[in-house]
Amino acid sequence: MVTIKGSKEGINVVISEETSAETAKEELVKKFEEAKAFFKDEKINIHLSSETLSEFELFLLQGAIEEVLSGNEITFIEKPAVDKAKAEAEEKAKKEAELYGIDEGMTRFYQGTVRAGQLVDAKGNLVVIGDANPGSELVAGGNIIIMGAAKGLVHAGANGNRGAVVVALNLLPTQIRIADIIARSPDDEVVRSQWIPEIAYIKDEAVYIEQYLTKKS
Repeated sequence: MVTIKGSKEGINVVISEETSAETAKEELVKKFEEAKAFFKDEKINIHLSSETLSEFELFLLQGAIEEVLSGNEITFIEKPAVDKAKAEAEEKAKKEAELYGIDEGMTRFYQGTVRAGQLVDAKGNLVVIGDANPGSELVAGGNIIIMGAAKGLVHAGANGNRGAVVVALNLLPTQIRIADIIARSPDDEVVRSQWIPEIAYIKDEAVYIEQYLTKKS
């Protein structure tokens, strides 16, 4: 099946996947022959597309169209503006889906202590109001914020987003992951006299941990 639609940019010709090059040529010749009078002496921009035909087959179809419309000045364009706008919109939606839960997406709040052997996960951001004990596991597609001590496994950006961060009032995990980058805590347990808020993020292909202090105005 061959579909021909007009737009401000020109004519979009779409050849369905099940249509062979031979059948497409027959339909194109017939359709453009019937519309020959309508296109008389006009400059025409044509975008010819198919998901299955090769570039060579499309080139031959362009020749068939030029033969039928020999009295017209024809330009075959790679991609009409309407398709570009659609592609840009689809790309934007794809990126937003990838970033879902990172900046402005849904956030799961968990209140209480996450105990050994317990998993708490979230598609977007995860905020734990409490401690995460050794042997516990926190996993989120976005950022992870622990309003307490983090001493288990913490995996932020689990969907592959390297822009995710981990913040905790006492960040001492047995293992911390951000996207595909992994860092492990020292074998010797760290004992602190006071809690120091810290943030973990990816820099130069490694997980960096530093004190998280708000800037004074």
